[in-house]
Amino acid sequence: MSDPKDTITPEMATLLMQIAAQKENNDRVPISPDALAHLRDSARLRSVYYSMQMAGSSLTLEQVTKIIKKESALGGRRDEYNMPLSTHQRALISLFVHHEYITTKEIATFFKLNPRTARYQCQQLVRSGFLVVANASKKKRTYALAPRFRNYI
Repeated sequence: MSDPKDTITPEMATLLMQIAAQKENNDRVPISPDALAHLRDSARLRSVYYSMQMAGSSLTLEQVTKIIKKESALGGRRDEYNMPLSTHQRALISLFVHHEYITTKEIATFFKLNPRTARYQCQQLVRSGFLVVANASKKKRTYALAPRFRNYI
């Protein structure tokens, strides 16, 4: 039988008991609905921001806040036809914050896709009406965000 690598020392046990006691005290303190809503909004904002950072986005916390506020003003993560936006679409919108047009190569780099998969994704996004082809040239094809989604930028 092997000894566990991590053990709880008496000091750690004391600190854990103090944390549990403080949590109990905190649970007794009433919190206003406005404060609770603010805490939830703050947690959602930071969750979205850090998720986008892990996906390779260069958006700042302020830019993510602006996008989320626009989503909320429009009734959540939905387009003007009340269709829900996918996580993929929300991430793609971040590319359009800095550029009016994007290429398949940029999409491939952003999502870490091979070029063929990125081309297929672009075709699907054009068919769904999320992107429009801005330049149809095979060598320099570019895409723009469809007009109905531009209010998210």
